[in-house]
Amino acid sequence: MASLACLQGYGSGSETGSDSEDTKQDAKQVEKVENPIGSSEFSLAKSIAVCSNPTVIPVKEASVSRVVDPATKELQYNPKFDELFAPVKGPENPFLTDQMRATKNMLCGFVEKAHISAFQFENQRRTFHTFGYALDPSVDGEGCDGQSYVGDLQAAYDTDGKTVFEPATLPTSQSKRKRHRNDKPEDINGFLGPWGKFEDEKTVAVPTEQEKAELEELLSKKHKRGKLLEEKPVEEKSVLHIKDAIDYQGRSFLHAPHDVGVNLRSDAPPSQCFLPKSHIHTWQGHTKGIAAIRLFPRTGHLLLSASMDTRVKLWEVYGERRCVQTYSGHRQAVRDICFNNKGTQFLSAAYDRYIKLWDTETGQVVSRFTSRKIPFCVKFYPDNNKQYLFVAGTSDKKIICWDTRSGEIVQEYDRHLGAVNSITFVDGNRRFVTTSDDKSLRVWEWDIPVDMKYIADPTMHSMPSVTLSPNNKWLACQSLDNKIVIFSALNRFKMNRKKTFTGHMVAGYACSLDFSPDMSFLVSGDGDGKCYIWDWRTTKLYKKWKAHDGVCINCLWHPHEPSKLITAGWDGLIKRKENYFLHPAMDSMGLGYSYHLPSGGFFQRVRNSLSLAQFSDLFSEFNEYIAPAYHHDRCERSVHMRLYSMNKREFVMVFLAFFACFGLGIFIGLAGPPITATTEISATSILSNASVVENKLIMATGPFTMRSPLMTMYAQQLWLIAQIFTDNRDDEAYDKSFHVSLSIDGLTAEHKPVPILFGENVKNRTRHLMCERNTCEEFTVLHLGFLDYAHYIVTVRFSGLESVHRRYNIKEIKFFFKTYNPAFTQIEIWFRFIFLLFTFIVTCWYAHTLRKYSANQWSIEQKWISVLLPLLLLYDNPLFPLIFLMNSWLPGMVDAIFQATFLCALLMFWLCMYHSLRQNERRILTFYVPKLIVIAPIWLCAIVLATWEKCNELRDPTYSHFVDTGNYSSFKIFFYLSGGVYILYLGLLILRAYTELRSMPYFDMRLKFLTLLMLFVVSISLTVTMYRFGFGILQDNFMATLKTTYKSSAQFMCFYGLLNFYLFTMAYVYSPHDRPIHEPAITKDNPAFSMINDSDEDVIYGSDDDSRRPLNSAGAKGNDYDSD
Repeated sequence: MASLACLQGYGSGSETGSDSEDTKQDAKQVEKVENPIGSSEFSLAKSIAVCSNPTVIPVKEASVSRVVDPATKELQYNPKFDELFAPVKGPENPFLTDQMRATKNMLCGFVEKAHISAFQFENQRRTFHTFGYALDPSVDGEGCDGQSYVGDLQAAYDTDGKTVFEPATLPTSQSKRKRHRNDKPEDINGFLGPWGKFEDEKTVAVPTEQEKAELEELLSKKHKRGKLLEEKPVEEKSVLHIKDAIDYQGRSFLHAPHDVGVNLRSDAPPSQCFLPKSHIHTWQGHTKGIAAIRLFPRTGHLLLSASMDTRVKLWEVYGERRCVQTYSGHRQAVRDICFNNKGTQFLSAAYDRYIKLWDTETGQVVSRFTSRKIPFCVKFYPDNNKQYLFVAGTSDKKIICWDTRSGEIVQEYDRHLGAVNSITFVDGNRRFVTTSDDKSLRVWEWDIPVDMKYIADPTMHSMPSVTLSPNNKWLACQSLDNKIVIFSALNRFKMNRKKTFTGHMVAGYACSLDFSPDMSFLVSGDGDGKCYIWDWRTTKLYKKWKAHDGVCINCLWHPHEPSKLITAGWDGLIKRKENYFLHPAMDSMGLGYSYHLPSGGFFQRVRNSLSLAQFSDLFSEFNEYIAPAYHHDRCERSVHMRLYSMNKREFVMVFLAFFACFGLGIFIGLAGPPITATTEISATSILSNASVVENKLIMATGPFTMRSPLMTMYAQQLWLIAQIFTDNRDDEAYDKSFHVSLSIDGLTAEHKPVPILFGENVKNRTRHLMCERNTCEEFTVLHLGFLDYAHYIVTVRFSGLESVHRRYNIKEIKFFFKTYNPAFTQIEIWFRFIFLLFTFIVTCWYAHTLRKYSANQWSIEQKWISVLLPLLLLYDNPLFPLIFLMNSWLPGMVDAIFQATFLCALLMFWLCMYHSLRQNERRILTFYVPKLIVIAPIWLCAIVLATWEKCNELRDPTYSHFVDTGNYSSFKIFFYLSGGVYILYLGLLILRAYTELRSMPYFDMRLKFLTLLMLFVVSISLTVTMYRFGFGILQDNFMATLKTTYKSSAQFMCFYGLLNFYLFTMAYVYSPHDRPIHEPAITKDNPAFSMINDSDEDVIYGSDDDSRRPLNSAGAKGNDYDSD
């Protein structure tokens, strides 16, 4: 270890790296002084002793004199390391080791000065790490004879101390390998010369003659099997599938039709575009997946498709939608196609490395082009004067420009580092943008083979598809990290990081994308066969659906149609989807849109459906009515709701009206009388005629006979409550069970007593006395649900309080007669009548608005409101006055059933609404029965509690379910479990509804409106119920609990007003919207269809700050395409 530690001495040296003899001589002349650590005999460090005399005297061996000029005022002195610091103050650390006490001038210890060059230090360091030994740095001098080594001394002795920079010792003759020698020239066969093999060299086995023959036979068979045959020229042909290539006027199928209801020659795009809804048609004919589709230039009445089955097909977009012509001429799958500006010719690029120019009408191949590399994309130069030029991006990283007239390559653009995937012309066709597998985007000037702009970022991925926006300002790039990124198509070509469209899965697929003509939407396919539509301004996902079984590789929005979308996939199908009811041909009002209902034209449909290929298309337009649509489309039709046409101002006014009415009700309740009236009687006043001794005994047992105050029919019910006071002054709390028995007599108007509860009917009821210090809690003695007499005489007896009286001395018992305040009863009757009257008016108005529509055309909200409004009439209870007019339990029981039924129907409404927004089929067994199973226990609990309480109180006024029924706790647990199941189910439905529908237009409006009102109603209801009435709301309207003193009628007005105003608000918002006469009344239940009347730009809860214009204001003049 000491030797290894000495290697730390190789720490400094001269920068010259010289190890000459001069360096060695200079090293020998170094003065040797005292070594701070170790022996001075081997140390190279210097130490200087300082005296007052300028002469420096050496310590041990040499005497070195130093003459100092007397005029010098400064003396240079090199202090030691330990002299540079003040001594450590305080007690010594007892845990210091010897190594910690040693003097240090660096972290690893004390480093001495060593006179060694940098080269020599590196030489010794590498030698030590390679051979395991090195020169001992503690010995003075370098490379002298008799040097000592550290490390592996045996290895140093064997190699004679050679370093890694010195040549190894040449091998001796003994160590050389010997060869076989035969230098005799006369030995012709055995002569070796200098090429003889080494004696210990092993020979290489060679196959025998038989093995060679077998190997040659195998190789010949292999080459014969894998020999490439001469490529036969593929047959280039086209097949015309229609009867006549020209019509009676001599026009070919390239001529755009006039009778399709759309001006196909117009240069102006549709003023407003809408989400496509219905699957209208499917083009079938390709046997393998589709690679690309292109619409006919300008008019879009024809569709060209390239497939992996090596064929290119031309289809009709309008009319019978037939396959017009099939072009065959490639040996392998076709990768890309492109029309020229007139559509008379098109290019097809295939994996057979050929690009072919076809005549669209005749189907003949005009020219063939190849660079012996696979062309990935092909584009005609868009300039009308240079339609003979086209460019193609190939797999060898090049972009090649051909001249179709001569067939020669005009220009090559070779700057990419990977295969070129897309070519897009921008800036008036003066420039074009290319993307490649090298994850870069390059901008080129036309005919200049050097890129003018190179865009690459570590966060960028390959972008195999690029589309130019209709306003020529933006480039939408399909990135393989499942994003659509936006670049500016102007001079700077800067990425717009504020616009990124996500949600789809395109990793590994070159799914193309497209804009709607008005630039409102961006559409793209994905690898799962789905099609996605985003809002261009907000980047919010509006709609997605399953378009194909395989990859949805291509999406095209028709340039003249507001909602026609064409998709192609690897399942070999091409599908057309649009909003069928939106047909521009019927726009006679100048609105930019109109309705087109599937009616009439039956014989024409039969005539067009005679062929088997077209037979299935007869029902394609009615699929959404006879079969469930995908995802959130509804199979039923519904009436247009007012919710769809309300703007922000109208929403604010609706909510302000709701809160104003609710606040007015609370204010009336606060200003009203208290709910209950209480009369207090003390036991001392009752027993005032008894003696002192007898009074003390009677205070614990009774009897206490008292008369109630005057009872009118507005008092409704009577409670007798008792409270005991003792002389206990300790902080002791105790609970004592005792028994109560009583007899009741009623006094008629003639003051004649009528026995009500006496004799054998009297029962002992158990009560619990819970006291703390000198005050005990109140307990109920009796409860009369019906008041038949003006006064009641009650005699109360206690049993079991003697021990409490002996220990704590019961000094007073107070009795409270509590009834409903007659003034509050009058207010309750009047406001119930007012609510009943308004509910009846709203119900009639709501039924009147829906009178002209059949029930199967109502939306799910309208159907439920038509059920809840009659139940609200029952909740307000038109039979409520019978409670005061009949001496029976039936009116009160009916009132409890009405309230429980309405509240449970409201709970059922919330479940059905959140589920039905995303559910296509609403069958009774699968949709409604599970919800009834959840709601039924809650309704049964409410009915049983009300029935149980009232029936037992009729038999015995002293009955209390809190104490006298052992099953009450179990029943309460069952009620809580049922409520918990409902809350979990409702929360799950809300979560799934917001997850699936929040990004779809108008679905989020329905969800937010429904959820906002529901949360407000639930929060207020729970507050009133739990903190004021407990379970009493289910047993009796506003039963006064023992711990509650009602100061006003606000609780009643709050609860009843809340539910009534809630239903009134929903009835208004969900009512049919008044339309102009020219608009039909029926639309789809899916709110996305309601955008026919309300623009997608009319954002209610969106984040867009731009001005919004409702669609039904005629004459939308233009659109702002640009967005930053």
